[in-house]
Amino acid sequence: MSLTGRPVLWLSAVLALLAPVAAVVLWDRVRGSRWRQVLGRLALLGMGEMAALVFAFVALNDYAGFVDSWSQAVHFVTGAFGHEKVSAATNSENADASASPDPTAAPGDFRLSTQQAPSPAGHIWRILGDNPPEKWVDTGVTVLGRFDSGPVGEEAYIYLPPQYFGPHGRRDLPMLEEFTGSPGPTDYLVSKLHTPDVVLSGIKSGEIAPMVVVMMRPDAAGGWNTACTDVPNGPQVLTYYTKDLPAGVRQMFGLHPAPELAIGYAEGGYCAAKLALLDPTDFRAAAEMAGTFHPPTDASTRGIFADQNVREQNDLGWRLQNLPVPAVSLLLTTARDDDRASDGHAVAEQWLGLTHPPITSAELVLDHNGHNYPSYEHQLLFDLSWLSGKLPAGGDSHLAAVPSEASLVAGAVGPEATPAA
Repeated sequence: MSLTGRPVLWLSAVLALLAPVAAVVLWDRVRGSRWRQVLGRLALLGMGEMAALVFAFVALNDYAGFVDSWSQAVHFVTGAFGHEKVSAATNSENADASASPDPTAAPGDFRLSTQQAPSPAGHIWRILGDNPPEKWVDTGVTVLGRFDSGPVGEEAYIYLPPQYFGPHGRRDLPMLEEFTGSPGPTDYLVSKLHTPDVVLSGIKSGEIAPMVVVMMRPDAAGGWNTACTDVPNGPQVLTYYTKDLPAGVRQMFGLHPAPELAIGYAEGGYCAAKLALLDPTDFRAAAEMAGTFHPPTDASTRGIFADQNVREQNDLGWRLQNLPVPAVSLLLTTARDDDRASDGHAVAEQWLGLTHPPITSAELVLDHNGHNYPSYEHQLLFDLSWLSGKLPAGGDSHLAAVPSEASLVAGAVGPEATPAA
């Protein structure tokens, strides 16, 4: 039985409910010596505890999409992630050095094999893969870097496309910020979504504009789930993602200011959409995969959204209904059979209905799943191609085909929008 999906969720819920009932029924039926009775009853209690823990993990994974197989679940729980093979664009099969894990990273994060290599400017980069610098003009390269600004900071993978390299290498490339869910490992953007491969393939086919891709978790506050918010009297996380991080990336790679885009899944999708809605001057468009438009209010946020004003200002739905909207483009993606209450199909439909000019919006609807890594990978080429089309002059790219078993629904059409399909 697959780890993801409703059957395993309901089965684990039923077992969690039946386990204490079984303990009560069997409590007086445990026979033998006093010690046998004690051990037997402890076993009944342990069975109930285990069933409850399994249900809690399955329910949390169903919400956040941390893992999508039982073997990954074992690694997630034990922290035993090994070095995963990286996609073809980064070619890490023979690499022999490893990145030092970020102490604030999620289990299994920044474990992909890396090595040192000289940059075009003579600096030393830590790169994924063992392809030599002379090949970067054909494949591009993924670099591991950290960008700090005061008390907030983030380690990230940065994919530089082939157009960055060579004697006529471009420094005016647009930048895409790509977010995982929270606290999904950054590694998965490379090892599961294969972002560098997808971008390289799309650039070569003319479906994606050449761009620099910054791959990261929405965790600049180091374990405090701020939902990409400038916390009053606290870490200025929104400012970090809209201003400080792009400035740090440009400084590290000698890039000129250029338009920016954002994409993410689950809670990272909320952050991506938030960047566009709250900083439309820099971020032209955003794509949200299986996300929500309300800030979370669980314990991980440490109560920052208990303040009604803070909650409303960071509630994207409230902003669409109560504040002037910017001329940005939003792509919402979901699945027709995703019935999650917080970020399922009904939520995406509701959000699409709230968008209105000058926003340009569209909704990509998959037939099945939607909230797992195979779904994110399946749609990534289209999502990035759609975003590319929102760059000046359409990014000189043509729109990729709508993924199989999916449909594109038109939403709001802004005054300067180009057709979504």
